[in-house]
Amino acid sequence: MNRWPAALALATLTLITSATLSADDRDERKSPTWLLPVPELQPDDKIPTLKEVVGHTWAEDVSSHAEIERYLHVLTAAAPTRTRLVSYGKTYEGRSLYYLVISSPANIKKLDEIRANNLRLADSRATSPEEARKLTAKSPAVVWLAYGVHGNETSSCDAALVTAYHLLADKSDKTRETLEKLVVIIDPMENPDGRERFINVYRETRGVVPQSEPLASEHTERWPGGRFNHYLFDMNRDWFLQSQVESQGKVAAYLKWHPQIYVDAHEMGRDAHYYFDPPTDPINDLILPRQREWFHRLGRHQAARFDQYGFAYTTREMFDAFYPGYGSTWPTMHGGIGILWEQAGVRGKVIDKSDDTKLHYHDAVRHHYISGLSTIEVAVENREKLLEDFYQARVDGVRLGREGPVRDFFLLEGKTPYRAARLAAMLQHNGIDVRRVEKSLKVSTTSINDGTKQERTIPAGSYHVPLAQPASRLARIILERHSDMGEEFIKRQLDRLERRLPDEIYDITSWSLPLAFGVTCLATHDSIEVESEPTAEPAAAGEVVGGPAKIAYLVSSEDESVPFALGHWLRAGLRVHVADQPLKLGGVDFAKGTLILKVHDNPESLHDDVAEAARTFGLRIHATDTGLVDEGAHLGGPDVRWVKPPKVAMLVDRPASYTVGHTWYLFDQVWQFPVTRVAKKFSTLDKAIESLAVKAAA
Repeated sequence: MNRWPAALALATLTLITSATLSADDRDERKSPTWLLPVPELQPDDKIPTLKEVVGHTWAEDVSSHAEIERYLHVLTAAAPTRTRLVSYGKTYEGRSLYYLVISSPANIKKLDEIRANNLRLADSRATSPEEARKLTAKSPAVVWLAYGVHGNETSSCDAALVTAYHLLADKSDKTRETLEKLVVIIDPMENPDGRERFINVYRETRGVVPQSEPLASEHTERWPGGRFNHYLFDMNRDWFLQSQVESQGKVAAYLKWHPQIYVDAHEMGRDAHYYFDPPTDPINDLILPRQREWFHRLGRHQAARFDQYGFAYTTREMFDAFYPGYGSTWPTMHGGIGILWEQAGVRGKVIDKSDDTKLHYHDAVRHHYISGLSTIEVAVENREKLLEDFYQARVDGVRLGREGPVRDFFLLEGKTPYRAARLAAMLQHNGIDVRRVEKSLKVSTTSINDGTKQERTIPAGSYHVPLAQPASRLARIILERHSDMGEEFIKRQLDRLERRLPDEIYDITSWSLPLAFGVTCLATHDSIEVESEPTAEPAAAGEVVGGPAKIAYLVSSEDESVPFALGHWLRAGLRVHVADQPLKLGGVDFAKGTLILKVHDNPESLHDDVAEAARTFGLRIHATDTGLVDEGAHLGGPDVRWVKPPKVAMLVDRPASYTVGHTWYLFDQVWQFPVTRVAKKFSTLDKAIESLAVKAAA
């Protein structure tokens, strides 16, 4: 896309708008308090301002987690009949995650009923069109405003506070009507750990006079910065993966509500202005036309609001809607309207831009605040239409599964039962129905893994994902092998490549979960009869064969859960051996790398530890009452060696990549095995390892 004409038009519009402002207007615009809050607000003195609670006013400072938390509690206490504060989880560092529900007293009084009715609209299989019409005629729409998934994108969290204050303090008829027609949910801070990491450095390095120079220490975050969470994950890529506890809590909270609109508020580079949807291409082809029209309807109103105040903005460029794991696309795949906002970032109180202007923190907070009001206005004006389109999107999901090109997915356990169970559980945590096949069947299928088409047998016990369900579009997009970007877009990128121009792809382009998990996934394309039943939390079945053992327990290295069990046993202080060669014992073949736990080398608790590992990790563990092997490596021979518990060192801080956090997470949360993280005071990892070795010897 050629952006120069758009930029020229925007600059021209800005000049014209500025020319029409009076001198008084221009002076007012320079005030840090301009529009914070908007002048038409009729404040209720019973609702405290931020300054009255934490000591600084709106956007006067970057509010910390503790200050935001305190203000939420005070707001709730001041307006108990119009609010409900919900703690939906904790971060890895122990900070609480909240969302604040704001509505009219009558709606708050029957909030559980409203939520239940909204979930009825979300399941079109159980709610007839006639029942849906009755619900849409009387039910409030649900608007969810989410702020600060990236911890150093600070302005949105402070905008959340002034937005909450506006809705609770304003005594005008307009706001009263808003709260009668809407349930507004505000998640003011999705990533408290990252925000605190930023806040600590910012407050530590700032002086009395804020420095606008981008090189100033108050704008320069120490590694790893505040964008990511504790384990340095980008949680705006984690919606369907849900690897992090913050994402797990957020998605679970979302699925308890199924809001009609979900806003994901961000920041971008300091030299930008403001972005709001509609997105640019590629737009995922499973996003419905009616949803795309909502992007435009919301965008048009937001543009009018920004024009009213002379705010510069852009839309329909830079940010696409292709990857389904963003905070704007995942809700859309569930039938809602996911919206992205991007504000130029300050990373402090004021920063110089490359065009010799300054961007202030109060500007950034103001823009997000006005964006929230704009979105709420559209929702109020179109409440019934929002609800109708949401219900219809969920109806379309069921229809897509009955009439579309894919009707069912099957996940086969094969040699990967633990991974298949984890993938099935992940689908369930995404609000996707998963069943268990009760009776094997033979059916024509396409393999998601390699694209081959043939008749195959689906064994009993396989996981069944029927697409005749409201969440079928999300199921398809994360399970299918390929997502099409569109011929025109691909052609344009190839043309840019030939001209040595950068591509226009914003971010992730591939994510097929069966390929990522290495789990066999089969798709069917015709209506079939499947005997399957709902399944609770999927888990691979484990067992100890022949136990309790008198001599040893063996677990084959071919079992995919061996690394999990090994870490568990070493951490428990058990002595584990490994076979360097294959062996056969009791007629059972064991591959090279088989783990062996000898009874007489370990405490009496060994039997319970082995049984627990079999259940937890879905392992098939063999007990033996003899050390005499049929062939191969002998249990007491040179090819069976003790596994010395390793001491693991990992270099962190620069020049390490942020993905070092992912490795830390693997050791810490998945394998639960200790790892020593070494800071850059060691000039090389070799010196760190040498130091650890000396300590171990001592």
